[in-house]
Amino acid sequence: MYEIDVEALSKLSPREQEEVGELLEKLSSLATENPLRHWYPHEKQAQFLSSRERFKWMLGGNQSGKTTVCTVDDLIQACDEEALPDHLKPFKYHYGPFKWRVVGPDFDIVEMVVMDKMKALVPPYQLIGNSWDNGYDAKHRVLRFKNGSTCQFKTYQQEAWTHGGATLDRVRFDEEPPRDIFNENKIRVMARRGDLLVAMTPVQGLTWMHEDFYEPYTVGRLQNAFVQLVDMDENPHISEEAREETLMGYSREEREARRTGAFVHFHGRVFPEFTTEQVIPQDDIPVGLPVYVGIDPGIRHMAAVVFMYHTPDDTLVVFEELALKDMNVAEVATAIKETEIVYGIKPSWYVIDPSARNKQHVTGRNLQLEYADHGVLTFPGQNDVATGISRVKVRLENKKLLVMANCTETIKEFRQYRWSKPPKQSPNDPKEAPIKKDDHLLDAIRYLVMARPYRPQIKREDQMVDPLTLAAWEEMRGRNKENDLPGMFV
Repeated sequence: MYEIDVEALSKLSPREQEEVGELLEKLSSLATENPLRHWYPHEKQAQFLSSRERFKWMLGGNQSGKTTVCTVDDLIQACDEEALPDHLKPFKYHYGPFKWRVVGPDFDIVEMVVMDKMKALVPPYQLIGNSWDNGYDAKHRVLRFKNGSTCQFKTYQQEAWTHGGATLDRVRFDEEPPRDIFNENKIRVMARRGDLLVAMTPVQGLTWMHEDFYEPYTVGRLQNAFVQLVDMDENPHISEEAREETLMGYSREEREARRTGAFVHFHGRVFPEFTTEQVIPQDDIPVGLPVYVGIDPGIRHMAAVVFMYHTPDDTLVVFEELALKDMNVAEVATAIKETEIVYGIKPSWYVIDPSARNKQHVTGRNLQLEYADHGVLTFPGQNDVATGISRVKVRLENKKLLVMANCTETIKEFRQYRWSKPPKQSPNDPKEAPIKKDDHLLDAIRYLVMARPYRPQIKREDQMVDPLTLAAWEEMRGRNKENDLPGMFV
């Protein structure tokens, strides 16, 4: 919160510099004792804190301060009034023990984002045992205050019925919740006429929340509600450089949503970035570059397999595809091995649809084990469809994902893949989604892209060498180890 003019400080006398140092130490001590003393809302955050509506929705871009202001709102209601600095006291309206719940996408996000933010802002002396470690019950995931206030942490990955039972003053959702989770938690605040808070960046397209809340709010049909739209640029504590760094690596649509907090309609083609520029002539595979294989098993439909090589400039090139219908695992595995023989390659690794881990009720085995039995050792991919599509779009935009012209089915899927708005009566479909049709090869590509392979390493003296010559050098140097497994995740 405080900026120090180092140049002005250096012009002070030694005595004055010593006095400034002592004052800074006191400020640091006060901040540690009660971080709320040194937190001031920007304009949009102050408007949000001032609202007394039962449903408050912070639609914000990344780094717009949406999670922070909701955390402060929670703590204003949960802490004793005397613990609040004068500039935050006007926003308190709940007195007595405050029972609330914070729900997020998964426990990793809840712990690394929500809890860390709360840990950084809560006055420690308000908690049982005067510290987070004493006040937080890790077994039950509950934070306990001396005055009887409690905060429970849950996730969208838990079944809706596990969100039942409690009577609460507030439920806060960090990022967009599935409809069934939202509805179950809405019942939790009914008895006390409590609050529902949502802090989210709308990166899933025109979802059920857009239809049920945002559109009705814009025409005045949503009662007892306050919706605040805050742009990333409206956070005075984030520099322009930091904003641009945050937005790097996202598709155009997602950049708009992440900057402005506005709903973005992903309409028409899923991959309009795929043009003739991404299609290259069929050619030999460069020697010595790592090869990866993506598999979408498709037992009931088509089994799809894509082969990629990875260049030193971080370009992934799809050079072969297998679109196999009416084949069992043994036949698909055989086709994969035969393709490897034809090209004279040994893939660094294979990634497969994560559902391949699911056990079959009759045999107790799964497809991943079946493929392993036939010499194809896989690891499960990540199946966050929205994020995976965004990563593929970014590569396409930057010409870092190319497809050889012989991969005709892959090219066809790229051109035909379309968005579909969820049915209005679908209670559990949380987001706008692509049409699940003729997308098996694209699924395999998505698993590969989401595995985020490390690019081949280049020594400084190799920087100006063309990729083919460099690959030959690496072969001679013995860098192309047969069983080399590059990092799968970063």
